[in-house]
Amino acid sequence: MLNWEYIGEQYMAPNEQEQVPGYSLVDLTFALALNELVELRAGITNLGDVRLADKSEDFGDAEERGRFYFAGVHLSF
Repeated sequence: MLNWEYIGEQYMAPNEQEQVPGYSLVDLTFALALNELVELRAGITNLGDVRLADKSEDFGDAEERGRFYFAGVHLSF
């Protein structure tokens, strides 16, 4: 599954006059059903490794984790 998320322009504080620019994030997830009860999942979030500080200095110390890999198992019973 491919997921695209757009975050529009926003204010970083309630009384802020300037907005930080919008940005897009793309995630990629794979799932493989082994049987009716077990599904394996793996993926990458922030596929493009978007860094907010590269978009604008106004993002300041905004928390960001960059590209992130994950894997897991989904069990149904």
